[in-house]
Amino acid sequence: MRLFTILALIAIGTGAGLIGFSLCIPVYTDAEAPFRLSQELQSLPRELRFKEWDKQLPRYETAHKKLFDWG
Repeated sequence: MRLFTILALIAIGTGAGLIGFSLCIPVYTDAEAPFRLSQELQSLPRELRFKEWDKQLPRYETAHKKLFDWG
């Protein structure tokens, strides 16, 4: 029981640390990138626009989302 409590506290502490660290990192390398990308893709048909958005947006993302999800 004591080991379980220690492991649980370590897991909670690690998760909280990852969430806290991720909040210090910006979501995108360039804050204006999603807006610019949206404007660039505006001329494409709707279905293709969403596919291109999903393909191109990760180029501008930092580790923020991954760290937050792990936390």
